[in-house]
Amino acid sequence: VSDAIVAARVGMTRIDRYNHQYFVSLEVYALHRPDYQSSAGSRADFVNGEPPAVGCTVLRSVMFLVATGNPQEKHRNWLISVVSKRSSSGTEDPLDFFASSHAAANQILDHVYDDLEASGRLREYQADFLLYSIIDRAVRETTPICIAYGHRVRWLEDQLRVLKLAMKSEYIDEVSNVRQELRELRQWLNQIRGMLKTLSTDCRATDNEAAVVPWNFGAHAEGRGKSLLLFLSSTDANLEQSMDRLSTLDELAVSFLHQHQRHRESFMNNILLTLTVATAVFMPAQLLAGIYGTNFVNEEGNPSIPELTWKYGYPFFLCLCAFVLLSGLGLALFCLRRSIPRHH
Repeated sequence: VSDAIVAARVGMTRIDRYNHQYFVSLEVYALHRPDYQSSAGSRADFVNGEPPAVGCTVLRSVMFLVATGNPQEKHRNWLISVVSKRSSSGTEDPLDFFASSHAAANQILDHVYDDLEASGRLREYQADFLLYSIIDRAVRETTPICIAYGHRVRWLEDQLRVLKLAMKSEYIDEVSNVRQELRELRQWLNQIRGMLKTLSTDCRATDNEAAVVPWNFGAHAEGRGKSLLLFLSSTDANLEQSMDRLSTLDELAVSFLHQHQRHRESFMNNILLTLTVATAVFMPAQLLAGIYGTNFVNEEGNPSIPELTWKYGYPFFLCLCAFVLLSGLGLALFCLRRSIPRHH
């Protein structure tokens, strides 16, 4: 029990069992932005076509759940839920990238209430199905989160394709933060997968194992809980789909960063090419300036270079430099045109 309480205080997702009772520390995430949820179908519905940033719209809550019941009834018919934020001891996990709020858990519970009213399965499975419903809804809440991230990342890719290096630096930083947020969600889903595995194992428990695992999961239903395996299998399939979505989103974010890096490298290569061509073009003129700028004289004190004594020596030098510059520039343009591939 103490392990589950500590896990809830620090925001871990885990399940513990003591005799016939389940103690669950469940971390949940929810997209808490009504306009984003209503516009999740098309990017054209957003203001100016720009989907809002996602990280600040995802909230996280920690729920502490206790599924228990009267030992004489042989099934769990009570589920206690306590919603809390992270520990207020002042210690923050540097790997947490979402804001903590009660709103995420309240949103999950509201959806669970609506689902149970529609399905009416609570009486058949008692508290076990309610516990499963909360876990299942928490997993399904990752779908709108993934869709929101998809819209945002695709929009950022379109902006990068048009603006290239003129794109705002905060957008580049946002994509880096998106990768960290996706990593946190994948880590949480891995913890949920371990929880589903534990519940599936309890569903398969037989009467011979009652001394070790009393009241297997879903014991109140026909088949002693094995019918709940179908529901757990469905949740596991949704979890795998969310994991695939998160992996795809991470690949898109990596592709975005690589594409931006290629634009930067291309820009730097163009600058180096320009400086190299300019140096090659002006170097002959600099050589002529160095030669004709020497002050060597003969025994009579006259300049040793004959052109320095000509009446039109200076215009001749300027024309010679202009000819050298134009020749170098023409040669550079010819080489550049030959090196750039032509597209027909």
